[in-house]
Amino acid sequence: MKFLSRLRTSRAGATEPRLSKEEEPRYCLDARDAFLDVLMAASAVQCATGLERAERVDRLKAATEGAARHCNGELRSRLHAYRDAVLHAPGGDVSKERERFISGCRTALDTNH
Repeated sequence: MKFLSRLRTSRAGATEPRLSKEEEPRYCLDARDAFLDVLMAASAVQCATGLERAERVDRLKAATEGAARHCNGELRSRLHAYRDAVLHAPGGDVSKERERFISGCRTALDTNH
Protein backbone atom coordinates (compact mmCIF):
# COMPACT_ATOMS: atom_id res chain seq x y z
CA MET A 1 0.00 0.00 0.00
CA LYS A 2 2.84 2.40 0.81
CA PHE A 3 4.31 1.70 -2.64
CA LEU A 4 1.04 2.66 -4.35
CA SER A 5 0.82 5.98 -2.50
CA ARG A 6 4.41 6.78 -3.49
CA LEU A 7 3.64 5.78 -7.08
CA ARG A 8 0.58 8.06 -7.16
CA THR A 9 2.62 10.97 -5.80
CA SER A 10 5.40 10.57 -8.32
CA ARG A 11 2.92 10.35 -11.20
CA ALA A 12 1.15 13.50 -10.05
CA GLY A 13 4.46 15.29 -9.59
CA ALA A 14 5.67 14.22 -13.02
CA THR A 15 3.30 16.67 -14.71
CA GLU A 16 4.51 19.60 -12.62
CA PRO A 17 7.42 21.73 -13.85
CA ARG A 18 10.54 20.62 -12.00
CA LEU A 19 14.27 20.80 -12.39
CA SER A 20 15.79 17.77 -14.07
CA LYS A 21 15.79 14.68 -11.83
CA GLU A 22 14.00 16.49 -8.98
CA GLU A 23 10.68 15.40 -7.50
CA GLU A 24 10.17 18.55 -5.45
CA PRO A 25 10.74 22.22 -6.24
CA ARG A 26 14.32 23.26 -5.49
CA TYR A 27 16.25 26.49 -5.95
CA CYS A 28 19.32 26.19 -8.16
CA LEU A 29 21.42 29.19 -9.15
CA ASP A 30 22.72 27.56 -12.36
CA ALA A 31 19.19 26.75 -13.50
CA ARG A 32 17.99 30.26 -12.67
CA ASP A 33 20.82 31.76 -14.71
CA ALA A 34 20.08 29.45 -17.65
CA PHE A 35 16.39 30.40 -17.59
CA LEU A 36 17.29 34.11 -17.48
CA ASP A 37 19.62 33.61 -20.46
CA VAL A 38 16.68 32.23 -22.44
CA LEU A 39 14.45 35.16 -21.51
CA MET A 40 17.10 37.73 -22.42
CA ALA A 41 18.00 35.97 -25.68
CA ALA A 42 14.33 35.73 -26.66
CA SER A 43 13.84 39.42 -25.97
CA ALA A 44 16.88 40.23 -28.12
CA VAL A 45 15.48 38.15 -31.01
CA GLN A 46 12.18 39.96 -30.87
CA CYS A 47 13.88 43.35 -31.17
CA ALA A 48 16.26 42.43 -34.01
CA THR A 49 15.99 42.44 -37.81
CA GLY A 50 18.04 41.14 -40.72
CA LEU A 51 21.50 39.68 -40.08
CA GLU A 52 21.40 40.82 -36.48
CA ARG A 53 18.30 38.65 -35.97
CA ALA A 54 20.05 35.57 -37.36
CA GLU A 55 22.87 35.95 -34.84
CA ARG A 56 20.42 36.42 -32.01
CA VAL A 57 18.40 33.39 -33.10
CA ASP A 58 21.57 31.32 -32.79
CA ARG A 59 22.08 32.72 -29.29
CA LEU A 60 18.49 31.84 -28.35
CA LYS A 61 18.93 28.28 -29.62
CA ALA A 62 22.14 27.89 -27.60
CA ALA A 63 20.49 29.33 -24.48
CA THR A 64 17.54 26.97 -24.93
CA GLU A 65 19.85 23.96 -25.18
CA GLY A 66 21.64 25.03 -22.00
CA ALA A 67 18.42 25.58 -20.09
CA ALA A 68 16.88 22.30 -21.28
CA ARG A 69 19.51 20.40 -19.29
CA HIS A 70 17.90 21.78 -16.13
CA CYS A 71 14.31 20.85 -17.06
CA ASN A 72 12.01 17.89 -16.57
CA GLY A 73 9.64 17.01 -19.42
CA GLU A 74 6.94 19.54 -18.52
CA LEU A 75 9.29 22.47 -18.06
CA ARG A 76 11.20 21.52 -21.23
CA SER A 77 7.89 21.52 -23.13
CA ARG A 78 7.16 25.04 -21.90
CA LEU A 79 10.69 26.14 -22.77
CA HIS A 80 10.42 24.84 -26.33
CA ALA A 81 6.92 26.31 -26.80
CA TYR A 82 8.28 29.72 -25.81
CA ARG A 83 11.32 29.41 -28.06
CA ASP A 84 9.15 28.29 -31.00
CA ALA A 85 6.71 31.16 -30.47
CA VAL A 86 9.58 33.66 -30.52
CA LEU A 87 11.11 32.11 -33.65
CA HIS A 88 7.87 31.74 -35.60
CA ALA A 89 6.17 34.99 -34.66
CA PRO A 90 8.72 37.74 -35.27
CA GLY A 91 7.33 40.87 -33.69
CA GLY A 92 4.25 38.91 -32.65
CA ASP A 93 2.69 38.46 -29.25
CA VAL A 94 4.36 35.64 -27.35
CA SER A 95 3.24 36.78 -23.91
CA LYS A 96 1.13 33.68 -23.25
CA GLU A 97 4.06 31.30 -23.88
CA ARG A 98 6.46 33.57 -22.01
CA GLU A 99 4.24 33.72 -18.92
CA ARG A 100 3.69 29.95 -19.03
CA PHE A 101 7.47 29.38 -19.16
CA ILE A 102 8.13 31.88 -16.36
CA SER A 103 5.42 30.29 -14.23
CA GLY A 104 7.03 26.88 -14.76
CA CYS A 105 10.44 28.24 -13.82
CA ARG A 106 9.07 29.77 -10.63
CA THR A 107 7.37 26.52 -9.70
CA ALA A 108 10.47 24.43 -10.41
CA LEU A 109 12.75 26.82 -8.52
CA ASP A 110 10.28 27.18 -5.64
CA THR A 111 10.13 30.97 -5.97
CA ASN A 112 6.33 31.38 -6.12
CA HIS A 113 6.24 33.37 -2.89
